[in-house]
Amino acid sequence: MINSTLKKFNLRLIKIYPRGFQKYALRGKKNLIGAEIGVFKGDHALSLLKRSKIKKLYLVDPYKISGEFKFYGDKKLNNAKKEAFNKLKKFPVSFIYKDSVSALNLIPKDLDFVYIDANHKYWFIKKDIENYWNHIKQGGVLGGHDVTNVGMEYSPNSLEEQKENPCGVIKAVMEFAVKNNLYVNISGDDWWIIKGEKDRWNVK
Repeated sequence: MINSTLKKFNLRLIKIYPRGFQKYALRGKKNLIGAEIGVFKGDHALSLLKRSKIKKLYLVDPYKISGEFKFYGDKKLNNAKKEAFNKLKKFPVSFIYKDSVSALNLIPKDLDFVYIDANHKYWFIKKDIENYWNHIKQGGVLGGHDVTNVGMEYSPNSLEEQKENPCGVIKAVMEFAVKNNLYVNISGDDWWIIKGEKDRWNVK
């Protein structure tokens, strides 16, 4: 739907980097060790590696047709995988071609940050938040993308995709924050939570 509308009016989307997470959550920090869950073509990872002081970045993406990505097709996913590899191979990265759950045992548990931009369905993002929170050290940052897509669907190239791919980021993020009395930072489409920073509005 979005792509067809853009084409109709001869418009195009412009990707803006750095995103809010990088601009504010990582500002002034050095020797960072982190992970990005959901890499696709590697554009955001490239921005992280070029603009932030990254010592090591774990890149997790299975590049397989499943869930919201079943509409992409093998060819598009394989091309995205190659593009990401060619963009990022010269940097201090480790490619992990597994789903986010299978990758857990391959990633350290004392990361400075984790950025989640993989499957946006509620149950998937909920599990990613819960799982990777335990891989972040005290003072580290857990965040991700598409938090402002309230009531919208992810990858809405057609009505069929919209119906099958509801974006559950905001619900999963806020439930986790409320349950654990944590403060959520939001800038643009990005969100992040600092481990150890409690909800400053909670007066209990």
